[in-house]
Amino acid sequence: MANTFNASFSLFPAKDRAKETSPNHSGTIEVPAAEVQAMIAWLQAAQPENNWKDEPVVKLSIAAWDNSSEKIPQYLRGRISPPMPKKEDANDMPF
Repeated sequence: MANTFNASFSLFPAKDRAKETSPNHSGTIEVPAAEVQAMIAWLQAAQPENNWKDEPVVKLSIAAWDNSSEKIPQYLRGRISPPMPKKEDANDMPF
């Protein structure tokens, strides 16, 4: 699948958790406007696979790094991308 895209996210610690089930972190995903069509095309062409509940899903890869700023001493900053192609097992070679 040749289409690719770039997107990023930030997750910030929750300031006030109203109850135990409130999220520990919240944030946003940012898809640059110029990347929206590429992301849509990739998602539409992706081959679904089953998740742990045996439901068909399209998986994306995420990676996160610890980050900080003057306003927020600690948060996660990351990237979202298509998964890396799976390496073929040497035993699966057709020859």
